[in-house]
Amino acid sequence: MKIQKLFLMMLLLCPGYTAFAQNNGQDFDPKEKAELRALGSMFKVVRLQYQGKFNEVIPILTKRVDSLKAISDRDSTKKVNYLHELGNLAVTYELVGNFSKSELLLKRALAGDRGLENIHMHLTFLFQLAKLYEKMGNDEGAEKLLEELVFSEYGTAKHYSKKEQYKTYMRNMYKMSASYYREDLKKSLTANSKAKKKGEKAAPGSNVLIENLLKEMAETKPDNAEQERQLEEQWEEFSKQKAGADSNAMGVNMLNAMIKTYIRSMDNPPSNTPPAAADLDLLRQGLVTFDGYRNGIDLSASWDEVQRLFSIYKKKKNYAGAEALMVQAIAVDDREPNAVDPNVDIIKSIMTPQLSQALDKMGQPKLLSENMKQLVNVNERQGGVDIFYIQNKVLLAQLYKETNRTADYDTLVDDITEACKKFAGSTNPLLINCLAEAYIAMGKPTQAEAQYQKIIKYAKQPPYDKMIRSQHYLGALQKLGQLYRLRGNYTGAEDVLKQALAYDKKTLAEKYPEHMGRVIELAQLYESTNRFHLAEQYFTEIMAPVMNSITDNFGFLSEQEKMALLNNQISAFDLSASLLLTDRDPSAEFVRQTYNQQLQLKGLVLNDEQKLFESIRKNGNPQLQRLLRDWRSNRSAIAWQYSRPASARVSHIIDSLGSIANEQEKQINQLSGSFASYRQNNRIDFKQIQNKLTTDEVAIEFVRFKYYRKRWTDSTWYGAFVIAPGAATPRFVPLCEERKLTVLLSAAKTSSKQFITSFYGDGLTPGSNKITGRKSDELYKLVWGPIRPFLNGSNKIVIAPTGLLCRINFNALPADKDNYFIDKYEIRQFNSIRQLAEQKKSTSTYNKPTAVLYAAINYGVKEGSGSFWPALPGTLDEVNSLNDLYKSEKESTRLITGLNATEESLKQLSGKSPRLLYIATHGFAKSADNTIQDSAETQSTVADNPMFRSGIIMANANRVWSGSAPIEGKEDGIVTAYEIAGLDLSNTELVVLAACETALGDIKGAEGVFGLQRGFKLAGVQNMLLSLWSLPLPETIQLTKSFYPQKLSNGTSIYQAFKSAQLGIRKNNPPYNWAGMVLIE
Repeated sequence: MKIQKLFLMMLLLCPGYTAFAQNNGQDFDPKEKAELRALGSMFKVVRLQYQGKFNEVIPILTKRVDSLKAISDRDSTKKVNYLHELGNLAVTYELVGNFSKSELLLKRALAGDRGLENIHMHLTFLFQLAKLYEKMGNDEGAEKLLEELVFSEYGTAKHYSKKEQYKTYMRNMYKMSASYYREDLKKSLTANSKAKKKGEKAAPGSNVLIENLLKEMAETKPDNAEQERQLEEQWEEFSKQKAGADSNAMGVNMLNAMIKTYIRSMDNPPSNTPPAAADLDLLRQGLVTFDGYRNGIDLSASWDEVQRLFSIYKKKKNYAGAEALMVQAIAVDDREPNAVDPNVDIIKSIMTPQLSQALDKMGQPKLLSENMKQLVNVNERQGGVDIFYIQNKVLLAQLYKETNRTADYDTLVDDITEACKKFAGSTNPLLINCLAEAYIAMGKPTQAEAQYQKIIKYAKQPPYDKMIRSQHYLGALQKLGQLYRLRGNYTGAEDVLKQALAYDKKTLAEKYPEHMGRVIELAQLYESTNRFHLAEQYFTEIMAPVMNSITDNFGFLSEQEKMALLNNQISAFDLSASLLLTDRDPSAEFVRQTYNQQLQLKGLVLNDEQKLFESIRKNGNPQLQRLLRDWRSNRSAIAWQYSRPASARVSHIIDSLGSIANEQEKQINQLSGSFASYRQNNRIDFKQIQNKLTTDEVAIEFVRFKYYRKRWTDSTWYGAFVIAPGAATPRFVPLCEERKLTVLLSAAKTSSKQFITSFYGDGLTPGSNKITGRKSDELYKLVWGPIRPFLNGSNKIVIAPTGLLCRINFNALPADKDNYFIDKYEIRQFNSIRQLAEQKKSTSTYNKPTAVLYAAINYGVKEGSGSFWPALPGTLDEVNSLNDLYKSEKESTRLITGLNATEESLKQLSGKSPRLLYIATHGFAKSADNTIQDSAETQSTVADNPMFRSGIIMANANRVWSGSAPIEGKEDGIVTAYEIAGLDLSNTELVVLAACETALGDIKGAEGVFGLQRGFKLAGVQNMLLSLWSLPLPETIQLTKSFYPQKLSNGTSIYQAFKSAQLGIRKNNPPYNWAGMVLIE
């Protein structure tokens, strides 16, 4: 319904539309002619939008926006027109997939409408922004705006009698008229003064007269009683006129409609009266109701708001809130079955023969009047029911089906079916499209197919310039193709989908998101019929445009929004990977293209954020540096709020700070102009990776994807791309379903000694293991066995794990009965193989001291009812040997122990971090479903953001960890990954976290582990030694004494020194004692 709303808004906001109807297009003064020319341009834009020719729309709208901006700068009364066109341009950019530009324009429009007191326009922009966020996958942002629109709007609505509506409207008109009259008098006074200065004559005594009038107006108090008496008389006269008015009595009917619209949009501004936080939480849960009402709904926009909010609640599995929302919406229509939309009255008022004639003389399409009738028709009721009422019931029925409420679902489907029959004879494509969607939702494809055939037939009938054609014609072709495919009518599906693609080509719409959806639909058809070479062709066609659409929008988004956008588009890449799994003989070119996209996809947001902040650190822009400092300050404030017990947190402060920090991060992105070229030009591909490999080296990129086979399955698969020197193409190797890995790794405490021993075994060699059913043997069969034939005998392996494989130390897997992997292979681990091509030799000049070492930290005493962290006195011996070593090499160090090892001291390293940062302490990584209340109500067990649920423990942390509130103005001693990510540790070559579980965290698709390793990578650290489990202290000390001398004295690489040190421990120990640490480069 988006484009027809735009059309109506343009019509209503143009001052010339009344002139059209009243003057029949004749006898216009120059000002009116200019307005009519503008209206003609607006109609042209709408026609092009309906035809899908957005490439022609954008330059026209951009020129018009610039022109109106210049006019509004000179004359503020024209600002509404400028803002309206700005919103229109924003929606057009959304339709072509430029979401960042669309958001920028909508926010500019929202900022510009302040002070206009045009609440209706403000709400429109808010709703457009909410829909944009939903399309970008930013459900959190969309939900926030939709809740404001829905609950504020309906919660504060008043039911006025018709007389009170009229009187309220007229009272405010009096106020506005007096205000305008006063402004006109002031302008006349100014004009006379200017004329006098130029020596021109003004009317005799005019200045005195004007000044006296202004003075009289200021001193005169309104006679409210007399005003009310006059309003009563006017109401009686208006009622008589309205009773005798016919459909062409434009003035009376329009005034009636304008009054109704005014009551909603002006008298009760929803955006100014949002519910309190506590009330909003109850509304979300469906525990309290809002007072919804039908009168004043603008072309279903308000139902659209409710429906979208319902869908987000359902997606988040807030079924109670979703049901309450929709039940109340349906109750509104049940309560007022014959209510009408006042804007329908406005359209009817101006839909006169004179208007059609005037438009015809201006060269506008004769079918414009017909299209306006369609807009009215889709909002009218048949037997007390309209299409939006049906849509609401369909959504509720889907909820009942999803929650297995079969009886409630069946009852609703019966009601919906009967309601749909009332529209069986409709020829309105807008309404027919809604009916088709309702039938699909109810599982009635035959009835849906009949509706789509009606739309296609309508579009193919002359004349062919129908404004309605593109939007619903293409939609009907695509939906019909999908229905045919699912029902096995593959020939019919191919035919209609090719018709859609041909129209896209004709209108140059091949870069638009809707076109990509149609290409995917055709590719899925060919996959379903095993015509894999054709499926490859179409999947290849959309992979690069989808990736470009994602990265093009990154320049205006925060990290959270980048993740949302990526997750919303990820299915396109899963389809290509699925085809490699299904078709065991894919073309070499398709394998290369799929790998190149997976290579870019792996850790895409992490890589983008890393490079962004690296660019900022090198940028001397003072504004950018100041913004970065403010952003970090706000993040610290958020972390401090989360460190408090839940009962002491101030949720609106957290929300406010979060919104500010999010906007600041977006501004940082926008101001980093030099980084934009990096996004465009730094695309790594297969050949670049291959060129970085030595002749005896092989790279393995593990991938994880949702599996599609004729339809989306409930299966997630793992595969691997093997890149070997000299090979013409990567080798794709299917591995296993995720559920098999889940079985192997399913344990309450995967970092416990018992689990680690059962997984890797207890032998000094794999053959000496005494553990029955060692899980690493099964893992080898699932993951390494299929890959091994393609290694070509190479023992130098570069790997980039994904998903659950990030929890595995590959070095501890059994290679044969005598060797673990560490004995047979040189395995280097990266977040993505892409890093091979991006690696550069460090040119850093390292800060002093060279090493900062934390050990023997005093965690303080337990002050609450929760658990606490015990002291680790043995870590002092571990670090003392390292400290002595550095001093013997004439390197400066700083050893921090006891109560001095504070969170503040760690954060003070930001911007001047050492080459080595060594922290011997406790670490934690809590899962989202963690039920162990180790930390009372602290962020580590209750936060949604996984970066708050991973961290390290510093001095005096036991106070907060055990449940007490933090001391005002002081850090709590719990350093989360979220806080670390906001630091600048870019000068640090290696960070060592000699603590348990520091390599763990939540795993999110291709982005990998969300925990400490992501936090330190975002902070700019080059290499990390992290732990999958807690390494026993004697072995940790041995590792320290072996690793660092090789690194310092011999100049050995970090990888070689670490491998050598691990091999030294491995000789006399089972995997648990030596394989806990992993090096991530």
